[in-house]
Amino acid sequence: MKKDSTIGVVREGDGLSWARASRARPGEPAACGAGAPPGGSEGLTLALSTSDVLFKALLVPTANPEEVAVIARNQMELEAPLEPERMVFAHETLRRQGEGTLVLAAAAPLDAVEAMREAAGADAARIVRVDAAALGFARALLASPAAAESGRQPVLFEEDGRLSLLLLEDRAPVLVRSLGAAASATAASLRAALRLALLQAEMDRGPAPAAPLLLAAGGSALLAAATAAASASGRELRTAAPATLAPAAFGAALRTLEGSGFSLYPEAWTAALSDRRWRRTFALSAGGAAAVWLALALALFGWPALLSSRIKSLQAEAKRLEPAEAAVDEVRTRIAIIDRYSDRTYSPLEVLREVSLAMPEDVTLAQLRYDAARRQAEVDGVAHSSPPAYELSNRLRDSPLFARNDFVTGPSKNANTDRTTFTLRLLFAAAEGEGDAPGDAAGGEGSR
Repeated sequence: MKKDSTIGVVREGDGLSWARASRARPGEPAACGAGAPPGGSEGLTLALSTSDVLFKALLVPTANPEEVAVIARNQMELEAPLEPERMVFAHETLRRQGEGTLVLAAAAPLDAVEAMREAAGADAARIVRVDAAALGFARALLASPAAAESGRQPVLFEEDGRLSLLLLEDRAPVLVRSLGAAASATAASLRAALRLALLQAEMDRGPAPAAPLLLAAGGSALLAAATAAASASGRELRTAAPATLAPAAFGAALRTLEGSGFSLYPEAWTAALSDRRWRRTFALSAGGAAAVWLALALALFGWPALLSSRIKSLQAEAKRLEPAEAAVDEVRTRIAIIDRYSDRTYSPLEVLREVSLAMPEDVTLAQLRYDAARRQAEVDGVAHSSPPAYELSNRLRDSPLFARNDFVTGPSKNANTDRTTFTLRLLFAAAEGEGDAPGDAAGGEGSR
């Protein structure tokens, strides 16, 4: 039976804040407050902070819900920083895309979920769903005129004292990332985060119409930094006062009432509740002499037979699941191979693009030599004097693609041509888990 109301709970500084969503008043919180949620039997929706959740948008080549769930979980197990036993996984379908499905998958440490439950002072039986505060904020944002109706829209918002980046594509959240403390945000850090997020979205799903950058956080310093970041990305900046938006706790509760299947609810809680219900049922069904007789019968005859039957059942179940396990391993291997060879971050084209963006007006690119095996590239340039060459080197030091750059030759002036020539070596930044040069599956060397 559907519940008529539920309470969403999010972190707020060192404490919590909550909001109640009701079917009778779906457009605004029925009640809200700070601190632990009110007691009673009303269901709770816990929403984890963005800093505790790892998100990834996946284009799964199937529309079968069971296959989508398996592939999404396998992919997030590969991305998770801890062993799968110490993580909780969830996903939600964003939209059908051709013959595939675009999903938003997530993973969170089990300890973070437990810490949120303890902070709320709630029993697992009262918790209906475990959501993410960023998705609750996104749901509340879509109910306001600040959200663009279409296009790819980056949104900067503050939660629990930290700044987060949300990327909406046609009003669907496809990227959520924590940017650290809001007080330490700078124009350079916002510009870099925004550029990388948009670049990743374009590589994964292709180009999309650009929607304005939305800032849903207060502070003059943050406004100035966001203005500079929006200008650098060629986007208009819009602002929305946080007070004009519904709280993230309300958005999370509303998602529960709307039947959202996204839930980071640990399997251990489900098992514990199932065991608890079984014990209660058993206790209620036993009484008096019948209970004593049943206990003796189970101890003398039934318990060993039950254990034997259980062992056989588990063995049969393990045998039945062997083909499925093999299929899952095969899918996991294929996904790993696809990820390895589809990453174009350090491809020759991206290197050339990064160099071109950083190139001063007086510098002409003569040649680009790309060495995938050594994870480096060399750039030959021509200028009228030495300062532009050094300016190019300084600009490339801010690039996230390169760990450093060094002059191999020059800058030196050619007396015959009255031009300054130089060669700059670019060393690629290290990528976690990367053995070969990404973007060049053959591991070869090319030049431009």
